[in-house]
Amino acid sequence: MADSTGVDEIKAAVQLCLIQRQGLYQNVTAFSMHFEDNDTGASRAFNNFKDLASIFGISNVEECIISAHDKMPGWAVIGRLVAHLSAAIQNCSPDSPERCLVLIHYAGHGVSDDILRG
Repeated sequence: MADSTGVDEIKAAVQLCLIQRQGLYQNVTAFSMHFEDNDTGASRAFNNFKDLASIFGISNVEECIISAHDKMPGWAVIGRLVAHLSAAIQNCSPDSPERCLVLIHYAGHGVSDDILRG
């Protein structure tokens, strides 16, 4: 298992990104995803991510729960993520759409159980 990254490290990395872009973002949003039947503490990780996002003034983190019965979960996630990104971009000025920052978080195991069963 990979080493976990602490909140302070993540906060420092995101703050560095903000400084490099002069901190001028018109819209900052967050999107988190995890499998419905996850048994690795994904819901706890989602709550931790919400706490981290709040440090940056993000009060509403969109949670995408991937259904245990979804045969093509990637398509479901792509649809939700595209909708989230589209909404975030629309909330920016048409003169500077690059000033939108979206934090994306994935919690849990890395692959669908169907892939492991082969």
